[in-house]
Amino acid sequence: MLKKLPIGAYVICLSIIVAIAGLVTYSLNISNAGYFKGQRVNNFVPFIIIAIIAWIIAIVLGQINVADTAKKVLNVVSGLLQIISPALIAASLMNMVSSRASGLGYIFFSNADVSKEVQTPENLSSAYVAIACMIIVGVAIIFGMISAFFKTEKRA
Repeated sequence: MLKKLPIGAYVICLSIIVAIAGLVTYSLNISNAGYFKGQRVNNFVPFIIIAIIAWIIAIVLGQINVADTAKKVLNVVSGLLQIISPALIAASLMNMVSSRASGLGYIFFSNADVSKEVQTPENLSSAYVAIACMIIVGVAIIFGMISAFFKTEKRA
């Protein structure tokens, strides 16, 4: 069965894996000691989980054998899900950036007197994990956008 999956399904799977890595990094960011400990981002987790579920549904819809007219409808729905998922993850990234920007600025760009107190190993680690999370989620968006150009329809 795996041999008959289209390339779009594989790219979606890669997108899902990277999105899950973003969730793990986010959970590290809010649970480890440092500046961002306990600072949750609005709608970050729900948007990514909904995007992952939509990607899974897009793959499943492509594997269903039905009549030609119904198959066209399923392909349209699958295509829409492939477009909606990266948009949801982009919204998560925007929320992450907006909630972390002032903290990152405070940690990295404070004046010399304040930076000695602020740039502790815990705060720097928290800042680097936040940046890593943003990069990982950005990569998930890119893979998701690429997947939208491929079909999830099962090959004959």
